[in-house]
Amino acid sequence: MLAERGYQGGIEWLTGFVDDDTGEDNRMFAIETLGRAGKVNLFSDRKRWREWWKVNKDRFARAAAEPK
Repeated sequence: MLAERGYQGGIEWLTGFVDDDTGEDNRMFAIETLGRAGKVNLFSDRKRWREWWKVNKDRFARAAAEPK
C-alpha cells in the first residue's frame, strides 16, 4: 500500500488522474490504486477523492510512521 511505504505524495498525485482525459489506462490505474489504498470506491469523482484525502491524510501519516 502506498501509505505503508510512506508514499503519501503518491495518493495526491493519483487524484490528478481520476478524471483525466489523457488516457483510460491512467485513469483506471489511478481509480483502482486509490480504491485499494483507501478501501473505498469513489469512481472518477476527483472532488470526492480530494475531500476523502483531506479527511484521511493524517491516518495515512500515522500508518506510515508505525514500526513494521
